[in-house]
Amino acid sequence: LNDPGRILDFQSGGLAIYGAVVGGFIGVAIACRIYNLPLLRVIDAVAPGLVLAQAIGRFGCIANGDAWGAQTDSPFAFVYTNPDSFIPNRLLNVPTHPYPVYDMAMNFAIFGLLLWLRKKPLPNGALFATFVAVYAFGRFFISWVREERIWFWGLQEAQVISIVGVIIATVALVWLFRRQNQGPLLHSDGLPSGV
Repeated sequence: LNDPGRILDFQSGGLAIYGAVVGGFIGVAIACRIYNLPLLRVIDAVAPGLVLAQAIGRFGCIANGDAWGAQTDSPFAFVYTNPDSFIPNRLLNVPTHPYPVYDMAMNFAIFGLLLWLRKKPLPNGALFATFVAVYAFGRFFISWVREERIWFWGLQEAQVISIVGVIIATVALVWLFRRQNQGPLLHSDGLPSGV
């Protein structure tokens, strides 16, 4: 807030996954508008690849230490020793929760869920909304093992955004299913007309 110009300072980091998903969604929405593509079908098509990319991207987090967990005595802890990693110096040589592994496992599980759901007769947009709801729900809980700044109510930034994400995705799912139940007739390809 004191230096708004840093909002666009992406080369210094800070975009994080929620920023990437929101920014990507806006970019896809703009592209769909420009090229006259059906937004809900496009975001459904993107959802499995997006969560798979998140899972694969966590390998980079493991290597560079930019998504660390809190200190732990777990036998599965990570210990970063390279002073050039992104982990704070006070956590160098300190066992920390392998947070990127937790997130990676969750993302691979969500990827499997989305592949299974793709074969179900869902309304357009429901696959993406399911991704948002399930990821945000899981992220809320695995964030407890992170060591991050508390925003309010004893919650971290990612947890607050997770709550908002679950609410928005749940409302979207309810709306999409209600619209499907009372909405336009399906074409022979199983897709509603105009979507």
